[in-house]
Amino acid sequence: MRFVFLLAINILNGCLPVRRLTSTLTHTNATRSEPISGYVLDSLTRQPVPGVLVWPRALTDQQGHFSILGKSLYPAGPYHLSVSTLAYRGHTLVTDDIAQNVTLLVSRRQQPYQARPDSCRSAADVRRTNPYATPTLADGMPGTMYAIFMQNGHRSAAATIRAITIRPAELRQYMSDPGFPFRLRVFSVDSLTQQPAQDLLEEAVILCLYRKNQTSTIDLSQYAISVPRQGFYVAVEMLVQGDPFYTCPDEIPDYRPVGPLLRGPCAFSNSHSWQYVYPEYKWIPTPPAENCWPLYEGLFEVEVTP
Repeated sequence: MRFVFLLAINILNGCLPVRRLTSTLTHTNATRSEPISGYVLDSLTRQPVPGVLVWPRALTDQQGHFSILGKSLYPAGPYHLSVSTLAYRGHTLVTDDIAQNVTLLVSRRQQPYQARPDSCRSAADVRRTNPYATPTLADGMPGTMYAIFMQNGHRSAAATIRAITIRPAELRQYMSDPGFPFRLRVFSVDSLTQQPAQDLLEEAVILCLYRKNQTSTIDLSQYAISVPRQGFYVAVEMLVQGDPFYTCPDEIPDYRPVGPLLRGPCAFSNSHSWQYVYPEYKWIPTPPAENCWPLYEGLFEVEVTP
């Protein structure tokens, strides 16, 4: 019979919905007792690819080797394993007879993400972009979150957030399912741990990234969110796909900013991103293999009142 196994995966990498693995079973209670293991290799050079995530959720070592524990986790049967990083991708079908000797070849994307130097980011910082980092936004359970630090360069005590602009065009190609809805969140910064702390936007504001590729701007002035002097986090929370109670907010027509604009840090050393993960139910710093700087940092732009 056909059986769809939903594996809960935690990440804005992110970065966080649920990956689907399809398996053909003869007995519904059959499970793997041995791990699925093998190597990730460059399809051209046949050299090992270290430090990349293999779905479902295994990290390659310096020799490109990975191992996914199978006992009690997955039913017996074939699986699709995949790698999807900023610059590379590949997948393979694994059957029981090759489960301990898998070769997963990855190829360079036709249009890999490439940050460019500008008035904000230096050439040295742009070179910090890791092409082997895996964007995990939209690859976790509903309720998981990905948070990006936003600097407050103006330090105004009276400023409030007027609007948030979202630019999802570069991100969409890395999302396993752009149809998943997200909830917009805003958090203060914990002075001791530097992780997201107080929830500054308690209302449910929904982001509909699947509607269009171009920039959209959401009006938040009605919520009177004060801008913390030390900066804050803008986060996205994964929601349940297809919930009829989620509605996309109206955008600001003919939007033109009138106040200062806040963005993510220009320098890699000043960037901070966190993930709220399950089943730990806590914030963790984004692991290096999921740190896609500055892809997510360029997703948001926050306008504050003058």
